[in-house]
Amino acid sequence: MPRSMNLEQGPDRAISLILLGAMFVFSIFSTHIAASEQNGIRVSAIGTSSVEPELARISLSFEHTADTADLARDFTSNQVSKLLNSLKDFDVDKDSLDSSQVNIAPRYNYQDKVRSLEGYQVTRFVNFSLSNLDQLESLVNAITASEVSRVNAIRFDVKDSSEAHAIALQNAIEKTKSAAQVIAQSYGAELGKIQYVEHNIEHSDRPSPSPMRAMAVEAQSADEPDTYQIKNIEFKARVSSTFELD
Repeated sequence: MPRSMNLEQGPDRAISLILLGAMFVFSIFSTHIAASEQNGIRVSAIGTSSVEPELARISLSFEHTADTADLARDFTSNQVSKLLNSLKDFDVDKDSLDSSQVNIAPRYNYQDKVRSLEGYQVTRFVNFSLSNLDQLESLVNAITASEVSRVNAIRFDVKDSSEAHAIALQNAIEKTKSAAQVIAQSYGAELGKIQYVEHNIEHSDRPSPSPMRAMAVEAQSADEPDTYQIKNIEFKARVSSTFELD
């Protein structure tokens, strides 16, 4: 019986020795990693660039409620058609124009806890880009011709943001290098090679302050000054870098 127990314990003991050996090697490896991480410096910085917007991305909706879905749909379609016809007078990117989205929903009244159908609400959505920002105020005034239109958003953008991204990124990189150099010198160390870099880029597209009813926007006469003052678009690049210390 004792001999049988030794035979059963033999493999278990071998496995235990292997696991202990693996844990010892892992412990040495982990210590090496920790020492390597401690022998470096990690810095982060934000770089920016600013450019003038070149176009406006405009999102509109047309909403109307009627006794039947057909009546509501016909009314909103007529209003959308008038808008699309007026857009011919503006520098609108034809490829950006989308008026295909529609939402139809019944409207109910729950008076006295009894549900009764009041009618149908139809909402049409129109999205497009205006490439001439000098026409923005005139365009908003044209939208006021419809009493059921709503300006959901006006977002400003550029046609190609790659150069602005590159400037912001280079700005952030220079800041991390400068900060790392100052810190290393302050501790009497030499800045070594780059070990790791992480970055991301974002930009503020300057949306309109809030959705507004187009009918609430008052048309201005031609001799009044332009009240649509558009700020520059700011691009940001965040960079985190780890350098060796010699």
